[in-house]
Amino acid sequence: MTSSTPEAPAGVTLEVYVRGRLAPSGAEIPGFGALRVVSRGHAPGAEVLLHLGNQQLTLTADDDGEAEHRDGQLLGLTAGRMRVRVGELERELVVRPRKLVAEELYALIQALESLSAALSQDLGGVATLERERPSLDEALSALERAVGLAASAAPSIRRRPVHRAREERRATPDVQGARRPADLRWLATHPAQVARAAAQGRAVGVSRERRADLDTLENRGVLSAYDRIDAGVETLLGVVSRHAEALSAARPAREALLTEAGDVWSEHDAPRLSRLREREARLRALGAESRAVRLRAGLPDLRPRTAAMVRTPRADAEPAYWTTARAYALAEAASLALDAPTEAPLASLDELWERYCAVVTLQLLTAALGPPHGGESLTPGWLSSLRRGEAARWNQPRRVVRLLLEPEYHHRPGAPMRKLHPGRPWRPDLVLDIRHEGGQTELHLLDAKFRRDPDGGPPLDALRDLWWRYGESIGDHRGAPLVSSIWGLWPGDGLRLVGPTMLDAAWPRARLRGGLIGLRPGQRHPELERTLAVLLGA
Repeated sequence: MTSSTPEAPAGVTLEVYVRGRLAPSGAEIPGFGALRVVSRGHAPGAEVLLHLGNQQLTLTADDDGEAEHRDGQLLGLTAGRMRVRVGELERELVVRPRKLVAEELYALIQALESLSAALSQDLGGVATLERERPSLDEALSALERAVGLAASAAPSIRRRPVHRAREERRATPDVQGARRPADLRWLATHPAQVARAAAQGRAVGVSRERRADLDTLENRGVLSAYDRIDAGVETLLGVVSRHAEALSAARPAREALLTEAGDVWSEHDAPRLSRLREREARLRALGAESRAVRLRAGLPDLRPRTAAMVRTPRADAEPAYWTTARAYALAEAASLALDAPTEAPLASLDELWERYCAVVTLQLLTAALGPPHGGESLTPGWLSSLRRGEAARWNQPRRVVRLLLEPEYHHRPGAPMRKLHPGRPWRPDLVLDIRHEGGQTELHLLDAKFRRDPDGGPPLDALRDLWWRYGESIGDHRGAPLVSSIWGLWPGDGLRLVGPTMLDAAWPRARLRGGLIGLRPGQRHPELERTLAVLLGA
């Protein structure tokens, strides 16, 4: 996986020319034209190792000590940063790709986003997988209508609230005293009030006062409607804020995908983030309006109140209360859309790529081994139904095959399978766990890598990171490593093995093997199919 690079002798220079002009390090160049690399100061006839992107070329210095390389096609196939290195001398170029390369990047993004049945572009990649369910943008519109209806009904509720008339009686000094039998009976049952009134030396009478009691089922229902609207606004605000933060977090990776006019972030993600911020501002204003409606209605804080608004015949007869009931129904429908289990919680395209790799792997395993134990694992809402842990299991006569989605391996001494050294737990994206009848266990790790090398090729640095991280670090309770192979799944074409004979039948199964497997949404995946067949021992 690594190679040593000899140091260039003192006095060596490195120059890069693009279309005949010298390109300084860090310069931005177009994705077309001839590339010429010249290194001077070598011994005549010496071999010079040139690193050009992900290529390693051996040049021979001429009699003047000059080594030269020309390439007329490399720039047309490159997008992003490209490094040119001879010994310790290094130059970095930023290549703006030609139109076809940029279109390929956009086609990849569109293919990933089309995996969701009803992707909402306005909300930055929030997907609802059933078309009959309202999207989050429709939920925002429903909440706005609910607040508008509740605000229109609040003044009428304040002027004419549904109430119960209550009569309060009190013993008071009176010249004539109590004259009605009902007053005499009431005074006989309230001696304390009679004593306080008689202390003034006059006869004791009864005064009556009528008041409106607002503690009714209808008013509690109005407050329940306001609670539902507030909860829907806060929930939707949290969803929009999370997706805005996810887009912002993915900005460095998306800015590395260059196009002719800029990069994927500025052309594709920045407008979506702007729309998210606009909706976030609308939701904050909507929350302030919802709180003002509660004050405008003038109802006291009646508790306890139910989560649902109870509709009574008297509430249906009052226009203001009936309008508030309509507002509650709109807010309830919007909240149900927000809490629907079919919503795909995709923070970014990286997570979408991980789910896509998981589904492709599960489909190929099902084609090779038959339906998993317990029936089909892929439901119509697979994008959100796949959960961490065991995704599928195949119970075979001499072994058990399991596909695990993001399992965690901790450093726990004595555990059957564990991380062999301290630190945060390992959590690879996919693990093919094969347990044989004799007690042997094989772990084949597949990690989704939504990235490419700067020249558009397979991400070798990502594979090296996987190799060093997982190669000897997951084992059994005795400390023996269990990882048999490590594979990176990247958006591209072809199969890049660490060693050329790793998939041959003669390769020892006890030795670690791995590589990079390219996947393309909407196409067949023969490289992954062939690799899984070898891992399963077909």
